Amino acid sequence: MSREVNWSYRNLDELPEEVTQPEDIGVLLADHNRLLSCPSWLGRATALTTLELSHNRLSELPASICRCVNLRVLVAKNNLISDLPSEFSHLIELRELNLNGNSLKSLPQQISSLPALQMLSLGANRLCYIPQHIVKLAGSLTYLYLGGNQLKCVPQELGQLARLTCLALCDNQLCQLPSSLGQLSALESLSLHCNRLTALPHEIVSLPRLSTLSLRNNPLVTKFAREFGSNWSVPSLSELSGRCVRSAQLHYCRRCLPGNLCDYLDSARECLNPNCKGVYFSSCVETVRFVDFCGKYRVPFLRFICSPDCHFSSSGSSASNSSDDSASEEASGDDVARVRRVLLG
Repeated sequence: MSREVNWSYRNLDELPEEVTQPEDIGVLLADHNRLLSCPSWLGRATALTTLELSHNRLSELPASICRCVNLRVLVAKNNLISDLPSEFSHLIELRELNLNGNSLKSLPQQISSLPALQMLSLGANRLCYIPQHIVKLAGSLTYLYLGGNQLKCVPQELGQLARLTCLALCDNQLCQLPSSLGQLSALESLSLHCNRLTALPHEIVSLPRLSTLSLRNNPLVTKFAREFGSNWSVPSLSELSGRCVRSAQLHYCRRCLPGNLCDYLDSARECLNPNCKGVYFSSCVETVRFVDFCGKYRVPFLRFICSPDCHFSSSGSSASNSSDDSASEEASGDDVARVRRVLLG
């Protein structure tokens, strides 16, 4: 029968060097002390399932903790941890890891090797980027908190975390988001407040389970995007010929064309202007659709159309005079029903 040991709020500089029967400890609470290290007997606490070390002075977690193979919850908020032991991936039963308020500059590779991890909190660290190896958590991760870091961009790979229900990217330096976030079909809560966003990817509005979207303190809340097509480049000959083939619905196959050309033609994407039947490959124009949520909040969503002329024809006026027409577009009834809370202030 496992037992709980509670040393919280004791102002301890260190834990006892020895304890009786450490292998019987199931829950160890040692938060809100002044610990600089952990005792060696911790590695013999093989029944340990919950370890609470928050609000101490730990600069690292001991390697001995990696022998606690039954550990499911590890909380070490508000310490000075800058890295993890190389053996950390041995914690194959770990479900929840909370390292908010530490000194991590990157996501340790060991975290991505935890096969059962469901909840990961790395807020208020010093993260500047999210590495691609985070996709290794796609089979288990449901909660990801990365608020309060120094992120300037988000990788496309984040959209592969298909089980995510809650994603927090608030209090960073994000100027845009990848369209791959539209693949997070299980997502219910998305926190984006306190960034530098001027628009959202069009794909986000179609997330089937999204019910809470936090956007306050972003430029898109107070200053909507007005310019369209400013970065558009002239399409290449491959682009133009590919558009002709796809728009005319000409038949092609690998018996009559090289495989790489068939792959290129298969990669065509439909123009998001409902009045345009065209396609594009790599040459497109960023534009904005203003979506009215719950009959109150107009939120600009980024989308892509095939050319500046496509935008002009859809609005019937120049870009500088089209804001009223764009703003009048509304989300469908299904979209309004889904997104119940849009937090702008």
